[in-house]
Amino acid sequence: MGVSAAQEGSETTPQETEYSPLDSAELDDSWPIENRENADVLIDSDTDDDVESGGNVVVTADVELDGNLVADGSVVLEEDAEVDGTVTAGQHVRLEADAAVDDDVTAGGHVALQEEAEIDGIIAAGGDVLLQSDAEVDGDLEAGVSLFERDDLEPIPDADGNVRLEEDTEVDGDVTANTVELHPTAEVDGEISGETTELSQQSQQTQSGDDDDDDDDDDDDDDD
Repeated sequence: MGVSAAQEGSETTPQETEYSPLDSAELDDSWPIENRENADVLIDSDTDDDVESGGNVVVTADVELDGNLVADGSVVLEEDAEVDGTVTAGQHVRLEADAAVDDDVTAGGHVALQEEAEIDGIIAAGGDVLLQSDAEVDGDLEAGVSLFERDDLEPIPDADGNVRLEEDTEVDGDVTANTVELHPTAEVDGEISGETTELSQQSQQTQSGDDDDDDDDDDDDDDD
């Protein structure tokens, strides 16, 4: 069976909103679903049906869902997974490397596309949006809680609505956000609404170095 569900009566634990995919150079493996094997719905083989869940949903690597996906919690598409429909999440959405959605992605929280991930539609996020190298969005990109006035989608609280477009990313539409970090090689085929700053390779390396320093500090504390 392509779709397996957790035992009936399980509930999604709200994700911590303090963590954003923009906080570090490398995404935390546990974000936004800490234990993927225990997700409320696990799609582990090709499926030709719409999927709707009151919790978290994981589409495992190399699996194709030919239908729409709706989750009250968070959604993860693992490497090379594909959804041939829309993705709507009450919390966060993560596309790992080479994953694809062939329609719009809407999330009450953050959205992250890793290397060479693609969305053939718009992104509408209540939180922040990250596009890592060579990721593509074939439509408008909107970030920020003020964008949402819908009964079916409640944005996460205290979200900044910021966007980071890393090296060789493409957005074939407008970008609307509070702030937009834009790598010189990133392309936006539309207007940018929001405070824009240049994201250089050096600044990415600096951020990565800060993460390493934090890890070293933790190691020192353990030694003590």
